[in-house]
Amino acid sequence: MEMRAQEAWPGVDVWDMHVHPYFEEVIGGLGPPFTGLSEALKHSGSAHFAGDALRPISLDQTVGHLDEAGVTGAIVVNVQSARWARPLPNELLADRLRPYAPRLRFFASVDPHAGKAAAYELERTLREDGAIGLKLHPSYQDFAPCDRELAYPLYEICQAHGVPLLLHSGTCWLHHVPIEPSRPIHVDQVALDFPELRIIMAHGGWPWTEELIAVMWRHRHVYVDLSGNLPRFLPPVLWHYANIGALSRKFLFGSDYPYVGPKAWLEGFAALGSWFYPPENRVETWRPGAKERILGRNFLDLMGPLLSGAAPAAAPMPSGAR
Repeated sequence: MEMRAQEAWPGVDVWDMHVHPYFEEVIGGLGPPFTGLSEALKHSGSAHFAGDALRPISLDQTVGHLDEAGVTGAIVVNVQSARWARPLPNELLADRLRPYAPRLRFFASVDPHAGKAAAYELERTLREDGAIGLKLHPSYQDFAPCDRELAYPLYEICQAHGVPLLLHSGTCWLHHVPIEPSRPIHVDQVALDFPELRIIMAHGGWPWTEELIAVMWRHRHVYVDLSGNLPRFLPPVLWHYANIGALSRKFLFGSDYPYVGPKAWLEGFAALGSWFYPPENRVETWRPGAKERILGRNFLDLMGPLLSGAAPAAAPMPSGAR
């Protein structure tokens, strides 16, 4: 089904929460985990590799793919790990993105194992480069999210600046890395220790999706982006809670471009009219406004103030949650 977001959801500003840069300097610094992933997906019909996983994708091309999908704007995410690769400098990414602002904004990354240097770089990029968040990948970067020595100094900086933390959650397509550090349950302790820190768990957390829902239900400032899989492959429990109550304001569209293209994701979302929810043994359909919240309204509630230089708003607390 050919479509653009504006045609399916007129009047909705669609924001992609999870876009990876893929220009030449990025590919040269990814290392074996990411290059192995790219090779595995190079023939995927929903990716943007055209059979060549090591072909650079310019930012002009990336914007063209967003245009094709009808996406208003996107968060471009950096990820750094000196263990595996030559990290892409945050200032280089910021410089490349500058001509595309305010449509493209970015989340910086630092390697938690760099210690004080990581904290210094995070402070610098938030103040000087225009970064509006931090992206960390516990599996790729080989750290536990609740590591008080490696990770907590970075969370303190994010909380002090009022910017979100984006954490990979759930299984991982990357080669050579463990998935256990990306279990959503680790975020529970982080959210307890940093109650004002906005935390976005990426990708839906499978195979621990219900664990992710439980953590998100408990904590006012924990969110999820739905990137990394086409909608039909995501667990129905995500759509159930994205459709009801206060939790429905915590779900964010993300593609995981170029591994999943925004056009393919949005076409799949448009086609998702119902799903079977086993705990209640019934087929569920969308409530009015739920899809529009996922596509952009929740994003603007969370990130809109940062796009304009203010502090983010708080999501409502689910009934009975702490």
